[in-house]
Amino acid sequence: MPVEMKYYYHTSDGELHGPSELDFLIREVKWGGLPDSLMVRPENSGEWVPLAEVVQRDDSAEWPLDVMSVAPEEVARMSHWKRLWFYYRRSWKMAFVLEGRASQRECLHVFLSMTLADCLALVAALLLSGLILGFLFPGKVSESAVFFTGVFIGVLLCLLVVIQSFSLCWRRLHDLSLPGYWVFALPVVSYAGNWMAAWLLEQAGPLLPRTGIMHYPGFSPALAFGVVVLVVVALVIIVLSLTWVVALLGMFRGTEGENKYGPRPEV
Repeated sequence: MPVEMKYYYHTSDGELHGPSELDFLIREVKWGGLPDSLMVRPENSGEWVPLAEVVQRDDSAEWPLDVMSVAPEEVARMSHWKRLWFYYRRSWKMAFVLEGRASQRECLHVFLSMTLADCLALVAALLLSGLILGFLFPGKVSESAVFFTGVFIGVLLCLLVVIQSFSLCWRRLHDLSLPGYWVFALPVVSYAGNWMAAWLLEQAGPLLPRTGIMHYPGFSPALAFGVVVLVVVALVIIVLSLTWVVALLGMFRGTEGENKYGPRPEV
């Protein structure tokens, strides 16, 4: 069997890495923030050539250029909101990528963008479902129907969060020089947030009138405001209980330089 060629390359800080396999370099260009114009040097040669040229000569490799191949310098020049959007899209693009490492910066940005998006999605979904149920079944919407709708939306949101953040947490553990399978212990850590959200909803339950708050004999603006605050806080805690583990992993600096999972991510 022919021995697969490996290549050396420089990161943006001038540090030399390698030798690395061609497939690994292609993935780093696509996901790790290495530029499309990356220059590489074969381990048995002193000549530096563009990685794209090497890929063109190799029939078994595909050049994965897409919108996520952004140089670290370009990411640094983005505005705050644009950078959040960049990392949010990137987290979905890499939802099933378990190889390599995820930086501390990526983890925190995904946490912020994911939390904002999920909070807005949860509130919008609950309001929309309430309007739809009220329109389809005027005066007949039961508490069980509302409860079932809320549970369904909550389960769907939880599934989306897991899909979006699972591989990110896996690769973040790699950046900390830890095995990715430790990610399976993280749901246990999030139990505290779920318990607090459930407790708040229990406190808000007795305050919610059975016949609608506007027709409740004891209705007052203060009561309405208190109910709204409790429900909103509970919804926010529900989202945070699903996403805060990502922020927890983002609190720690990654391993300097290269470890057994790959070079230090640049974005």
